[in-house]
Formats: sequence, C-alpha cells, structure tokens
Amino acid sequence: MEETKADTTTRLFDNLLVDQIIRVRIRDCEVRSVTLPGLLALLIVDEVESLPALRPHQRYPFHCFLAQVGAMAMLAAGATSCAG
Repeated sequence: MEETKADTTTRLFDNLLVDQIIRVRIRDCEVRSVTLPGLLALLIVDEVESLPALRPHQRYPFHCFLAQVGAMAMLAAGATSCAG
C-alpha cells in the first residue's frame, strides 16, 4: 500500500498516551522514555528524579499540564481524595 501525503503528515505528531516520547531520569540514574500514563505512574510512586529534556521555561507549564491531567483522571475515576 502506498502512503499518501495525508498519511505522512498525520504521523508527524506523536500520541502521548501510547508513544514513549517523554524522557525521564528515575532514582537509579537510569534514563528511559515513557508514555504520559507511565510518567504519571512513576510520579505517583516518587521514582522521578528529573525530566532531562524539559527546558527551564517549560517547567511551570508542564507542571500545570500534569496537575490538570491528574485532576481529570481522578474525576473520571470517581475519586474524591488523593489519599490511597
């Protein structure tokens, strides 16, 4: 099957839910790429040491993004508090 121009342009953007494109340095100094759900799971268990590809001017907006995604996930799950 031949790729059309539309097929190649739609693949330019990655999917944060399934593509491992977020680089994370975890506590044992290993750097790996994870999905957005994978990053949230690592943050929950306090395994994230840093996000090496995150630039200084991106820290606050990325923090806000993660907080909003986490809040929406809790609402969707019907959770009423953060406690275990």
